[in-house]
Amino acid sequence: MSGIVGVFNLDGQTIDRRKLYLMSEAIAHRGQDGSGIWAKGSVGFGHRLFQTTPESLQEFLKGAQPLTNENGSLCLTLDGRIDNRNDLKSDLLARGHSLRAATDAELVLRAYECWGEDCAARLIGDFAFAIWDEHRRRLFCARDFIGIKPFYYFSDGRSFLFSSELHALFEFAEVPALINEGMVGEYLSVNICSRDETLFAQIKRLPPAHCLTVESGKLNLRRYWDVDPAKQIRYRRDEDYGEHFLQLFREAVKCRMRVHGGIAADLSGGLDSSSIVSVAQLLIKSGEVAGSGFEAFSKVFPGEAYDESEYIRAVVEKCNVASTLIPPSRMPTERFTEHARRYRDFPGYPNGGIVDPIWDLARQKGCRVNLSGVGGDDVFTVSQQHFSVTLRQGRFLKAWQDLRLAVEGQVVSSIPPARLYVRAAIRRLFANRRAKIARQTDEALPEWINPDFARRIELADRLRQNSSALQFADADQESLYGVVFDSWILHNLEVDERVATLYGLEQRQPFRDRRIVEFCCAIPAEQRERNCLTRIALRTAMRGILPESVRRRRTKGWFDHLFGEAMTAFGGMDFFNSLAIAERGWVATDKLQTMYQTTERWLNGDADSPHRVWPLWMAYGLELWASSEH
Repeated sequence: MSGIVGVFNLDGQTIDRRKLYLMSEAIAHRGQDGSGIWAKGSVGFGHRLFQTTPESLQEFLKGAQPLTNENGSLCLTLDGRIDNRNDLKSDLLARGHSLRAATDAELVLRAYECWGEDCAARLIGDFAFAIWDEHRRRLFCARDFIGIKPFYYFSDGRSFLFSSELHALFEFAEVPALINEGMVGEYLSVNICSRDETLFAQIKRLPPAHCLTVESGKLNLRRYWDVDPAKQIRYRRDEDYGEHFLQLFREAVKCRMRVHGGIAADLSGGLDSSSIVSVAQLLIKSGEVAGSGFEAFSKVFPGEAYDESEYIRAVVEKCNVASTLIPPSRMPTERFTEHARRYRDFPGYPNGGIVDPIWDLARQKGCRVNLSGVGGDDVFTVSQQHFSVTLRQGRFLKAWQDLRLAVEGQVVSSIPPARLYVRAAIRRLFANRRAKIARQTDEALPEWINPDFARRIELADRLRQNSSALQFADADQESLYGVVFDSWILHNLEVDERVATLYGLEQRQPFRDRRIVEFCCAIPAEQRERNCLTRIALRTAMRGILPESVRRRRTKGWFDHLFGEAMTAFGGMDFFNSLAIAERGWVATDKLQTMYQTTERWLNGDADSPHRVWPLWMAYGLELWASSEH
């Protein structure tokens, strides 16, 4: 975690260093270990340094950012970590490029020097960066393949501005705070589809796996990497898939344990986080990584049905890892309000880091990095489309049996299986017919959204966006790709990353390693799910490493009650008395109130009452944001 900002005056005006400084100060919390400003003519960069790798300690001596090459013709500002360092270094040296330091920034700068705009595809890791190329009068920007590191930008034809955080762009009065109602509609639908828009009409996000070139007053956006839809990995035995996955997984965890400072690890007791903690301990015991300061942190809920203490204890005992258990605490709802006001963005979620006591305690103990199991659900996903594929093959009884087991095991959803079955059938068996009808008439939209507002922003069309043009031979592979690179997943990545910076922590997620994603997209569906047991390749790889009670676990913990706690703390039904989002004509207050009443009954123990905590919370979050924008 570091922070980057930059300005390119397309009209040739000299950079105002004061404004550049103000942008850098706006994200000062992202870099407590140093800062730097570089300006040359109409271009300027800022950098806030947070040292999370041993190599980053050199940035004070040989590689301070913004970083220039020997003759000053190139300048880089980078937020990121490069994982394929050895391969990259070997390639660069073989091509005659020298390295002045071992920093990741030096590697990225030399990679551009060597391969130009093709450099981004050669980088494996989490990164967002910008490079000014003086000879070509070109600004080159790139973001990692899945969007771990953020990159926001604004351009009005006169200036191009970028930053790690959206709010820093408003240090320039030229940036208008015009609300993007289309994105508001997507948030309210709990169906974020856009990968480049924000809640402000003229502020964009650089999409993952994309690079952006600003040259001769023009912006050129292109994708530099994508999954190979034709790639297949096929073995005869489960053990071969497990061995292959374990090799990749060890490397993914190892790369993320390249740390200066302590390492925290979320340990929920689920299969994903438990696998990360267990493999991390193996790496420490084998001497492959330094183990000082590694500790697992777990939230427990004694006496509650969703408490996972028994699984947590099993992992801690088998791995002999330092562990801290954290009991329930007060829901600090004021943090949501503060976050919305400070960042001028959606404030986050009650089951996320913004109110997570783990992150508070981890930072107090000197940790700078947090290992998270988030992403395992995605790369080994069992989507509803999987069952519709079985339907399409005419295996009706098999699809029904698998879907019932999935719902009972909380693999897919708490929605009744009959409804999912019908939905899956419609999506696959009548896909072409449905698409034709959808083009002619609006699909049913959420009832809590004002229908006039939905028509005005053409919400139905927005929610039909297709983010991939790849042609997959395997429908299951296509479904997995859609989940891994889903825009909702990207949104949550960005929220978690932003929140973590407040605690002085960098989020690292081994399951979102590019090599892991490529592997999971290439293996057959039976290695992701079989007889309603998910993550087959992972479970095979973890044999003898995880406790059997965890390795064979079918259930998954859900924490919807945290949403209920937050909504109660905000005043419950009283929250809806005077809504800014209703005054703007975005929502129907009476529908939200009805949803809250039924959800409240569910929170009070009425299991038959439906609960809509996610759409309700989107309304809560947008209300906090919209109120702060008055």
